[in-house]
Parts: sequence; structure tokens; C-alpha cells
Amino acid sequence: MSKTPKELFLSPLILFVSFLMGVILSISLGPLLPNNDVVRATFVPGVVSILPNTTQARFGLWTACAADFNEHVEACLDRHIAYNVQFSSGMDSSGVAIIERSYTRGLFVHVFVMLTSLCSSIFMFPFNPALLRCGFWLTCVNFLGAIAAFAIDLVLLARVGSQMKHLEGHTAFVHPSWGFWWSLAVFVFSFCAVGTSMGSDKILQIARASKVQTLDPSTRSRKKSFWLPKLKRDKPTLSDPFAVEESEKRISSNN
Repeated sequence: MSKTPKELFLSPLILFVSFLMGVILSISLGPLLPNNDVVRATFVPGVVSILPNTTQARFGLWTACAADFNEHVEACLDRHIAYNVQFSSGMDSSGVAIIERSYTRGLFVHVFVMLTSLCSSIFMFPFNPALLRCGFWLTCVNFLGAIAAFAIDLVLLARVGSQMKHLEGHTAFVHPSWGFWWSLAVFVFSFCAVGTSMGSDKILQIARASKVQTLDPSTRSRKKSFWLPKLKRDKPTLSDPFAVEESEKRISSNN
């Protein structure tokens, strides 16, 4: 009895791992993972007007937080799908850096990628060729969403880096944080899932067709009936006129 090809289980496994990474990314800057931000900016103390001891500004999916010297989160904005952050360089109001909502609203795409990863992993289990075909298209949608999410992270990184240059008299080092690398990993896993899921329905159909041929007794009988006439031709029977004539001659010679 033939088994389901092991290659068909690789794609749902990759998608499920991508879903777990999406879950970790979706709780960005939460109580459990305060360091799971997408972009981080490190300042000279006192650069941010919100708190005097702020040395870091962390930008996550739902909010932005300020951290102190010991990298402990001091305060965060209210959690929203889109948030707005404004920095000022101390008493000089001319040095202002603003991160608008238009740059943080698109971070919600990460949740869409997480949900499509879960749905794709469920549909990609080798139960039915039609479900596998639907799972493949969901995997393609998941890959496109991962591309969009990672592109939004890059845009946010570039925006924060350009705005921090407006803070006169202070230096700010802008760099990707843990959430950025989680997003990159989801993008890579989504790409691998598309490659492993291509042709999965055809593989399943071939496997089931070979299984039916080995188990169907009618195929065996057809194969036997195809070879049996060749064996019968080697041995003459009474229905053959030459064989009947030879047998009569033998009988007459014996008499």
C-alpha cells in the first residue's frame, strides 16, 4: 500500500513555522516582549522631549516606546493600528522629527500575513487535490503580503533615519531591531513555501493513481490476459487444424 509522498508535508510545516513567527511579531512591544520592536533609534540622553532620561525610541507594530539607560521601557503611546510620534531636540523647537501615521499604518499587514500563513498551512495538508490547489493560491497571496510587509518595514526604517537627522545638536543611531529580522524570516519562509507547494496537487494525483493501479484487481487481470495468448501460441491445442491433423496421423500410424 503506497503512502502519501513526504514532500507534501514540507510546505504546511514551513507555513506553520511562518505563522508562529508572525505571532511573535504581532505582539510587538507588548508586556511579554518589550524588546520586539521593528526599528530602534538610540539617542544622546535628553534628546527626546517626552522623558528626560530617554536614550532609545522603539517603533513597533502598534505603538512606540521610550527606553532609559538600562534599556527599560519607561513609557509607551496608546496602542493603535496607526500612531504618530514627534521628537524635539530639547529646548530648541526648530529641531523636530515627526513619524506620521501614514508610515505606521501599513504595519498592520503583518497580521494579514500571519493569518494567511495559518490558512495556507491548513489547506496544504495532502487530503484533496482541490484543497491543495486552493492552498497554493493562498500561499502565493501570503508571499505577496510578506513582500509588502517587509517593504513597509524598510520604508519605516528609512523614514526614521531621515527624520532623526533633523535633531540638531544630537546624534541618533537608527538600526533594525528584532521585529525587523522576524519580518525578514517570515518573508524567506513564505518564499520557500511557494517553491515547495508548486505542483503539490499533481504529486498527490500521481501518488493516488499509482495506488489505485496496484490495488485494482482489474488491472492485474488485464495484464494477465495480455500475456496469456502468447503463451498459448507456443503450445498447439486441439482447436488448431495443424495440431488435429498431426494427431490423426499419429493415431493411424499406431494402428
